[in-house]
Amino acid sequence: MSFTPRLTAPDRDNPYYTKYSPYWQAGKGMPNCTAYSWGRIAELKQVTSYQDSLDRVHLCRSNARKWWDYTDDGYQRGQDPAPGAVAVFQGIARTPQGDTYGHVMIVEQVEGDAITLSGSDAAVDGSSGRYFYVDTLTIDELRDPSYHGGLLGFIYAYTEVKESMSELDAKKLVVCDYAQYLGRMPAQSDIDADTQNIVNTGISTEQYDYSFLVSQEYHDRSGALAAQDFVTRCYRAFLGRFPESEDALMYYVGRIIDGSARYRDIAWEIYQSEEAKHYRGVS
Repeated sequence: MSFTPRLTAPDRDNPYYTKYSPYWQAGKGMPNCTAYSWGRIAELKQVTSYQDSLDRVHLCRSNARKWWDYTDDGYQRGQDPAPGAVAVFQGIARTPQGDTYGHVMIVEQVEGDAITLSGSDAAVDGSSGRYFYVDTLTIDELRDPSYHGGLLGFIYAYTEVKESMSELDAKKLVVCDYAQYLGRMPAQSDIDADTQNIVNTGISTEQYDYSFLVSQEYHDRSGALAAQDFVTRCYRAFLGRFPESEDALMYYVGRIIDGSARYRDIAWEIYQSEEAKHYRGVS
């Protein structure tokens, strides 16, 4: 996937920044830095629906100051700018409790010492806010407290950072994606081949996911899958049946929703169950 910087404002009905965004859905759309940054990452990942946005963007859904400490998003963090990274700032505007709201922007270009970021400002302290703007600064200028309170660092939400993935975790990803996006069990040869490709090349989870999203087999199916539909498809793919009860279904769904397990963990757990092994003829 090639990176195309956004240097002009998105249309006001652009679905990535409106109906695909949890901020817009909650009545907190642009001008707003979190609404814009979520939408920009959704745009870069080319999500296909609101549920797909929730499934693949993963960023914090609270105020910008909390994005930096929200490690449940699974993204790496660092101090080096890169196109597609979320720049997180301390912020200047304060909550009624005296904490800063923070600020987030998206890195669009890095050319030598010049870092170009896009963003949006919420209406605070009587201002009307800025729907969209672009700034180009050096890293030292970004870290200066006079610029949105000073840079905390970068969240690599889209940046193609190579993953160091174990063979086991790669297998979990392969098994998960076949069930989530295609609704079927992968052949053992597919598991082995895809696992080795992930481990050997360092392809990121997002890149691997994307290979399914653009496949003809995926587009022949319905769109993004909700957690409940995903668990049901895992049962059908790996056990050849539907969940035996609502409680069994909601046990896995609940773990996805509360964040205690990833989609791939649930898929792997069902795939590795004794019943699933018996179903595919593995002792």
